[in-house]
Amino acid sequence: GMMKGDVDIELDCDRDTYFTVFVDGERVEERLFADKNTEFLTIANLGDEPAEHNIRFLKQTEPQQSLTLLKGVTVTGYLDDYPPEDRDYYIEFVGDSLTAAYGNIGKPGASNPGSALWQDGTQSYAVLACEELGADYTIAACSGVGIDKGWTAFSILDYYKNESYHRHMNVTHYDPRTPDIIVINLGTNDYDCGSSESGFKTNMKELIEYVRESYAEDVTIIWAYNFGGYGCDSWAFDVIEELGGEENGIYTFKMTYNNEGANGHPNLEAHYAAADELVSFIKDKKLLD
Repeated sequence: GMMKGDVDIELDCDRDTYFTVFVDGERVEERLFADKNTEFLTIANLGDEPAEHNIRFLKQTEPQQSLTLLKGVTVTGYLDDYPPEDRDYYIEFVGDSLTAAYGNIGKPGASNPGSALWQDGTQSYAVLACEELGADYTIAACSGVGIDKGWTAFSILDYYKNESYHRHMNVTHYDPRTPDIIVINLGTNDYDCGSSESGFKTNMKELIEYVRESYAEDVTIIWAYNFGGYGCDSWAFDVIEELGGEENGIYTFKMTYNNEGANGHPNLEAHYAAADELVSFIKDKKLLD
C-alpha cells in the first residue's frame, strides 16, 4: 500500500520469538525479537514521503518454541484491501527439525542448542528453495517429531492433521489450494528413537495416503532424505516402491548431510546449498512444468 513513517505490529507471544522483515523485497538484516512482555514492535520506518511499499513479516521461530498471535498493524497511509496474488507455484513441506531449521544459525557446542536463539526458519532450505522458484509455500515442521517414534509425545500424522483445522475437518466451504509438490523430510528421529519397521512403514503409508486424500490423488511427492544422516531410508524406499515410485508421482531426493550447526544439525550454509540442490532436482525432473 501507500505508506510513510513507522509500521507497527501489535502481537502476543508466549516465549522468546524472532522475526524477519522484508521491505520492498529486501531482507532486513537485523532480526526482531519479542517475548511475553512485548505488546508492540516497530517493524519498519518508511521515511517521510508517502510511497508504494511492500512489507513482509515472517516468524523465524517454530510453534513448538513459541506461539504468536498477530493482533493488528498500524500504518500511516493505507493498505491495499486485497490479498497478494498467488504465485505461479505452491509447495508444501512436512518435516522435523531439519525443515524447521533448528540450530541453523548456531555452531557445534552452542549452549541450549534447541532454543529460538539459534533457529531461523526463514532461512531453511524449504523457504530458500521456494524463494528461488518464485513459489508460495506452507511448512508443517516440528522439531523432534517422527513417523512412528520421535522425541515428541505425538507423531507427524497427529501434528499434520491438526496443522490445518479446515483441511482436517473437511469443512465444506473450504477449498484448499492444492500444492504442486509436497516435500516430506522425516525419519531421522525415528532412527534415533528406535522405531519399528512395521510401525514406520504403516504410518508412512498412512501419511502419504492422507496427504493425497486431502489434496489430490496424483499430487507430486518428493521424499527428501539424508540431510541429518540416516533416517530409516531403506524402509522408506520399500514403501515408495510399493506405492508405485516415480510412475505414481513419488520421488526420492538425496540431500547432502551436514552437522555443522547447533547440536549436530545442518548450518546456514548447508540450508542454502540444499535449497539450490532441491531447485535443481525439481527442474531436472520437470516437476513444475
